[in-house]
Formats: sequence, structure tokens, C-alpha cells
Amino acid sequence: MDEAFAAKDIKLLWHYYICSYELNFQLSDRITTERLKSAEVRLKNEPERLASMKRVFERSQYAGRYLRQIPGHARLIGDLIEETIYGRAGGGGRRGTYFDCLWRLGQEGSDECIVQIGRFLFDARDPWFRPLDPAIPKMGIYDTRGVPNTVQSDAIGSMRAVARVRFPVGTSWVDAKGLPLRGYEPKVLNWWLTSEEAAPYRRSLAATGVVLPPGYPPMKELEGSKTTIAPPLKNPPYPDEETPPPVPTKQ
Repeated sequence: MDEAFAAKDIKLLWHYYICSYELNFQLSDRITTERLKSAEVRLKNEPERLASMKRVFERSQYAGRYLRQIPGHARLIGDLIEETIYGRAGGGGRRGTYFDCLWRLGQEGSDECIVQIGRFLFDARDPWFRPLDPAIPKMGIYDTRGVPNTVQSDAIGSMRAVARVRFPVGTSWVDAKGLPLRGYEPKVLNWWLTSEEAAPYRRSLAATGVVLPPGYPPMKELEGSKTTIAPPLKNPPYPDEETPPPVPTKQ
């Protein structure tokens, strides 16, 4: 990692950062500060596994600190998210990993990651539907089976996750356990478009020179900037997926 930082190799540093969260040396879940504290109690009789978990966490933090020091580190992930649209570069599954990277590093202090999340807050492209199979357990009030998931869905969730840690308003979008409250989505979008707190990030987005997704609101910060908004799509990209698939029936 030291050599990658010296060479300003953003791609390699992101590789280390992603692997630290995704692979975890066969550990059961991604490592966060909260889970590490829990693991110290849960794994007190498994010192080797706990030590491995701590080493993985430390490596991810190390890579993250390096990334935050290199200008343009988040733009790479934003461009990769754009490439996942319509099934390219790994599709929706890979896209989830990229958004995980943005909000996690955003929580750790990267303003550039917040800008890249804002890039996709109004991106309704590439919908896919969660299965309606009745065998899949419901998720209580958060049950989203059969609800279309778009790039926008991932971006709003990621912005909520960042704001929960970085901004006072974020605490109003979650409950006491940090879980999202119902109806937080429009509040996130309104905060991004109108708040003074988000204004520096809107200005930074306008300075990136990217092409924003179709349907992005014409923010005042975009006036005179190199960043533009793509024209509306003439035809839906997936006309066969405008309605959820039928519920499977028992034979």
C-alpha cells in the first residue's frame, strides 16, 4: 500500500480497500467499528480469529487514509458505477459494492465520496425487481420484495448512511438503532437540493465535468459549469421489466 500511495495508484488502493471489507479472510460479515467492538466480546474465546479480524480492519483503514489524500479518488468509483448501468461491468451486484465503498469512505471523512453519491441521487435507470417468492421471509415494515431497485435507490441509501455519521440532519432519518425510518428518501433528496449544508458538495459536483443521469434537477450550481444533464431516455431500457414478475405458484 505504501508503494501504491507513492505512485498515486488509486485503482490499486481501492482494490485493497474493497478486499478488506468484502473478503475478510472467510469472516461472516463486513467489518465495521461497531462490529469489531461486538466481536471482541463474541470472539473472546477465539483469539486467532479476532486477531485476523482486527488486522483486516486496520488494513482497510490504512488504505482509506491513503485514498482520502489523493485528489480524484472517488471519481474512479463513480465512473465504475456508471459502467454498471444496463448490466455492464458486473451489473447491479457489483454496483452495490461500489456504493458500499463510497458511503463507508464518506463516513470516514472523504468529501469526494459524498459528491459522487450525489451524482446518482436522481438516477432512475437500470431497474431490477426483488423476487416476490412467498418463500422468502418478509422484512416487516421494511419489506421491499417486488419493489423496483434502481441506481437512485442505492444512492439515496448511501447518502443516508453517510449523513448518519457526518451531518446533524442524518440522525433524523434513522431510529435509535440507526435503522432507516420510513419515508426518508424524499427528505434526503430535498436536503441535497436545498440545504446550505449540502451546497459545497453540489458545487463540487458541478465542477467535476461529468454527464449527470437523465432526470437530474437543474441545480443552480450547474449554471455555466462543464457538468451537464443527459437528455431524457426515448425508450425504457428494459420494457419487459416495467412490471414485477409473477408470484411463483406451487405445483
